[in-house]
Amino acid sequence: MGIMQASIPLFFVLIAVELLSARLGRRSFYRVNDTISDLSAGTLSQVAGMFTTLLLIGAYGWVSEHARLQRVLPVPAWPDAHSSFAPRNRWRAQPLAWVGWTVAFVDVDLAYYWFHRVPHEVNLFWAGHEKYH
Repeated sequence: MGIMQASIPLFFVLIAVELLSARLGRRSFYRVNDTISDLSAGTLSQVAGMFTTLLLIGAYGWVSEHARLQRVLPVPAWPDAHSSFAPRNRWRAQPLAWVGWTVAFVDVDLAYYWFHRVPHEVNLFWAGHEKYH
């Protein structure tokens, strides 16, 4: 659970305290339309974040099954004691393994770029991303 999800009950408590303070002081701090708009934006942000996470998990599963790098290049899924990346063979690594891991690094960086760029272009995804700006 993130800090935003953990603090949602506190937000509602503070809203109640402000409403009570406004009533006792006979002042009006809240407009109903603004309150509904703010609560709707917060709810949509949380829902969009959930769907973004589910989409990311589904994409990871599909890529892992159908488009993993090991289908194209002879790179180990994870370096182990017998791989060319073991400390004793560090300087004698197979060139294709180095190329494979370099391609994987660039691919991950490119995927992160697009994962960050799409919410700036698609309004629905922006609701889940705006908290970072």
